Amino acid sequence: MNSSNICIIGAGSFGTALANSMALNRQNEILLYSIEPDVVSDINKNHENSKYLLHTRLCERISATAEIEDAMRCDMLMLAIPSRHVIDFVLKNKPVFEKAKLVINLAKGFGRDGKNIAEDLEENLTVAVGSLKGPSFASELINHTPTAFTFSSRDTLFFGEMMQVLKGTGLHLDFTTDIRGVEILSIAKNVYAIVLGIIDATFNSANSRFLVFTRAVNEIRSILKRFGADPETIFNYCGIGDLGLTALNDLSRNRTMGLFIGKGFFTGDLSESIVLEGKQALMTLASSVAPKGFNPEFPILCNLRRLLEGNISPGEFVSEIVSN
Repeated sequence: MNSSNICIIGAGSFGTALANSMALNRQNEILLYSIEPDVVSDINKNHENSKYLLHTRLCERISATAEIEDAMRCDMLMLAIPSRHVIDFVLKNKPVFEKAKLVINLAKGFGRDGKNIAEDLEENLTVAVGSLKGPSFASELINHTPTAFTFSSRDTLFFGEMMQVLKGTGLHLDFTTDIRGVEILSIAKNVYAIVLGIIDATFNSANSRFLVFTRAVNEIRSILKRFGADPETIFNYCGIGDLGLTALNDLSRNRTMGLFIGKGFFTGDLSESIVLEGKQALMTLASSVAPKGFNPEFPILCNLRRLLEGNISPGEFVSEIVSN
């Protein structure tokens, strides 16, 4: 693979930040695709993306386009668009993706019909598919802060090629062939970030925080088993690393929502108030592991569903979570 031909599809904050880091490797020529003409113009003319990342100068080797056909000259296509749009976008532009050697999913969330995105892509494309996930805030990535990701593909040869692409960029990789596990972990961490937010709002205690964090890790391992993934994948960057970042850092929207719930800011029907990806992920995961309502193997997940459906109060939720 020619590592200089890379297209990141989606020029929001994360796609742009990743492009700026990857451009530190002078062998990489990075193309950003956006449906927003003002973003494309800003990147090409001013070397900025002021709509999503203020006061940040981008590498001049990054170019942008609003024509998806321009991606056909790239060997590696990386999907950084919202998870709910990924599969429809790929199918609409399937000839573009079939020209690539490797398509990598960056989106964190379920795709169509509760499927994980990478495996849905594998079902619909004949080219190789990978997943890249890890503890990464765009606001730090854009400043070239050392950042870690897990790369996953069925073919181990692509790991070596990814290492070459990211050489000298400050981006660090580990690897697994467990694509399903990587995808599920990127979804589950949003759910447990809400939980840790509620716990921290209630106790503001390191002891309580890590009591629940440890239980969350074990419960996520059980989720991985239930989905037929490798529970050991949680020890990759995409596992404990991304869970820790999302659940313990106040830049996380899902953790912040948990803090608001724990402090009593939502006094009405929580099921109507909360629309974050963490809630959406919760409902899909819970319907898979606890279709009959409550499964004692997954007490955190099931009790959070009860809370967000309005069946228990935040105080009752906390009591259930910290009890033996």
